[in-house]
Amino acid sequence: MLLTYLKETVYQQCSKLDWVGASDLFPNIPDDLLGIPLKLIYDICSEKFGDEPQTLKINTSKYIGMLVREAVYYSDVEYCEQMMGSVRKYSLARKQLSENDYHKNRAKVIELANSKKI
Repeated sequence: MLLTYLKETVYQQCSKLDWVGASDLFPNIPDDLLGIPLKLIYDICSEKFGDEPQTLKINTSKYIGMLVREAVYYSDVEYCEQMMGSVRKYSLARKQLSENDYHKNRAKVIELANSKKI
């Protein structure tokens, strides 16, 4: 049921956006998960990481990302995959990031990672 839901969600978003990743599908965890099958993942993570809200959000995002990857893998639709920084993104058509976009994206990922360590 989770993979079926994600297959449909990824396909719908890929028809609207160039590149789609789990964080594009559900940017506001836990609010985006209310009333959908993925609430189960949040509930499981809450039991395990409930004492630390930021850890809960990060781990829920990671698990959803893994499920999105599985949904794309088992989908009947052929997707293109691109690593953007440390995030997997999917597209319905083969597209290339320009070298400039890649460097901008990589710099943003590094900046976010450094800001979280402070």
